Amino acid sequence: VKKFLYDKGFSNVSVYSPMKINSNFAINMANLLSNIYFLNWDLTMLIFLPISFLVSFFSSLLGRGEVIRIMARKV
Repeated sequence: VKKFLYDKGFSNVSVYSPMKINSNFAINMANLLSNIYFLNWDLTMLIFLPISFLVSFFSSLLGRGEVIRIMARKV
């Protein structure tokens, strides 16, 4: 993306991944475990929600989050 924007005449290109908490993993795991093993849905959410938060946090730090922001200036 950076190279494309530079080639099109943009400068000061920055690409970053802000943190976005994705709770889909926790919800899917809670649904799966409560349906298959008849576990308490709220309890499984309490277990998997922090895991979802940590995965989102480290993905953002590594620039691999599910959202990217691109800032560039046209010269």
